[in-house]
Formats: sequence, structure tokens, C-alpha cells
Amino acid sequence: VDPGLMIPLDRFPDVKDKGTWFRAMFGPPEKEWQKGFMFFMRYIHTVVPLLLVADAAIAAHRPCAWEEELRAGLLLAASYLSWNFLCWALLRFPPYPLQKEIYGLGAVPALLVYIALVVFLIGLLFHCRMLRLLEGYWSLSVLSCTIGVVVWATAGLVPFKASVVRFQGLDPKVVLNGSKQSTPRNE
Repeated sequence: VDPGLMIPLDRFPDVKDKGTWFRAMFGPPEKEWQKGFMFFMRYIHTVVPLLLVADAAIAAHRPCAWEEELRAGLLLAASYLSWNFLCWALLRFPPYPLQKEIYGLGAVPALLVYIALVVFLIGLLFHCRMLRLLEGYWSLSVLSCTIGVVVWATAGLVPFKASVVRFQGLDPKVVLNGSKQSTPRNE
């Protein structure tokens, strides 16, 4: 949830303030560009992932064999990671600053993090498969929980939004009330 780990702030010399980026991601936006950015981030991190959930919940799909779905999911993960690392090599900086932090831990911890992400993906694959297999109230309860978690995370983890802001070293009153003075505390 730390904008400094998701956005290469050094590539945007005009806006290096983490509080400004936090408001651009979770609100309340102060500037016009923040509104557009916030709506784009919500679209890409809420609507797009929920399309898989909606497809599984609305359309009747006969699931493939688990091994086939797993192979397809792992192929997708390998394709994304290959694209990500290719961009990193070509641009000479990681697409996400968090990757630089992970890489700084060493090769083995970085590999373990990427393995954990793939395991998380397998869990998501299984979850989407269950959405297609379950019927009636079970399907509705799983679907409701999924939508709730995605929307909650996208909205800034309310009611823990102030704690998230504080964890980043920012003053919650300044960031959440939209004041322009959102410099990190203790600096």
C-alpha cells in the first residue's frame, strides 16, 4: 500500500511527495490529475480483477481438468514475470520499486518472494475454480467475500486507512483531510 514501493517516484521529479501519491491512489484527491489517476488505479485493481470473478459467477463454464487450468495459470504467471524482468533489463530500473527492495534482500529471499507470489496465484486459480463449481448460497457467499475484500483493499483498507498512512511515516490528519502539507514525519 506504500506508493513509494509501487510507483518509481524518482521518475516523477515534480511529484515526489508520498502523501500526494497516497491521495492519488486512495483519496481524497486534491488535484485534477489525482482524480484521473485514482479512477484508473481503481479500475485496474478492482474492475479488471473482478472480471474474472464476474465471469465465473455469471457465465456457466464447465471447468477443465485442474492440471490444465494450473498449467494455463502458471504459463500466464511465467509470461508476466518474463515481461516484467525484460522491462527491468531494458529500462535499467525495476517496474515497481518494491522489486528493487526485494532484490536487495539477496537472490534466495527474492526467489522465495516470487515463489510465494506464484503460490498466491495458484490459490487465486483455485478460488476462481471454486466459484465456477459451487452453486446456490455457497457460490453467493464466496462471491460476496471476494468482492468485499477487493473493494475494501482498493478503498484504502477502511477503517485502517489512518494506520496505513501512519505506517508510511505520514501524518494521517494531513493526508486524509487533503492538506497540501503531506511531508513525511520525522524528516
